[in-house]
Amino acid sequence: MERHLDWPDLLNARDLGGYRTTDGVETRWRAVVRADNLNKLGSE
Repeated sequence: MERHLDWPDLLNARDLGGYRTTDGVETRWRAVVRADNLNKLGSE
């Protein structure tokens, strides 16, 4: 899966799915997102 999310108003949005946590569990895709500034997202 692609980590980069195509949200035009955000410069750096990424899906954190697939990474292992310290206890060995893998994060789910489309469950944890990091971004530069979520205030830029629209309501759509």
